[in-house]
Amino acid sequence: MSRDPVCGVLIDEKLSTALKYEGKSYYFCSHACRKQFYEIPEKYLLTRAA
Repeated sequence: MSRDPVCGVLIDEKLSTALKYEGKSYYFCSHACRKQFYEIPEKYLLTRAA
């Protein structure tokens, strides 16, 4: 299980959409969350790190 970095939902990697960013794979509950992350990844990475 992974956590969607945009909305925080727990998701199964096998059933999700993924995106590779700086060598790491991120998994998303929807294409909308993936698109938001793709447009401004720093926003979501900083939010989760804080």
